[in-house]
Amino acid sequence: MTVTEYNDRVHLLGRVTIFICIVALIAVPVGLAAYYGVQVAWGTLFEITVSPFITYLISSIIGLLALVPIIGGGALYVANVTGNVNNVKAPAAINGMDICEVEPGTEKGDVVALIAVCVTSIISTLIMVAGMIFLAPIFKPMYESEFFSPAFGVILPALYGALLTPYFMKGIKENIVPFLMPIVLIMIMGSKLYGRYSSYIMLGMMVLSVAYVWFLHKGDAETEDE
Repeated sequence: MTVTEYNDRVHLLGRVTIFICIVALIAVPVGLAAYYGVQVAWGTLFEITVSPFITYLISSIIGLLALVPIIGGGALYVANVTGNVNNVKAPAAINGMDICEVEPGTEKGDVVALIAVCVTSIISTLIMVAGMIFLAPIFKPMYESEFFSPAFGVILPALYGALLTPYFMKGIKENIVPFLMPIVLIMIMGSKLYGRYSSYIMLGMMVLSVAYVWFLHKGDAETEDE
């Protein structure tokens, strides 16, 4: 099999798999709504999904352009189907190439990255299944405990805070204003109103953050040109 034939086969299988996944994801809520006779408020559905759609469309295109030259098309197809691309799948592909001592963007690199992402996807799935079967009954009393239940209500903010802190510390000057703007807004608007329009606020914060960083370093670019 030539390189061209291999790439064509990868793209064909990848597109078919992505299409099947999209149909399956849509079929579940549509099928449940039809089975139970639920009336879908299409106007409300469009209102709450348009902003996340735009946000994830932009980030998906950027991720596509950034990762394809590094991990290859096959690995990216598998990563997009199984999820957690930036935190698990891409690092696994890069580590696999480092271990095998192959260069990203080469034929061997793409094959190694594809194998690494597939193995990672299988292991992640097995861990989640094992957790649901064996660990859920053990931790159920903890989840239902009055002592621990307040902690589970703030687990997502704590998790995202821990993940974002290293990035924040790498560029405090660049991150301080985008970090403080949502805090100021939630204090002005209140948590209820802020939560209602949070998806649109997030999109606006992305635009303002990019504009802020651009103005912040605009002088540096002009100095380099001189």
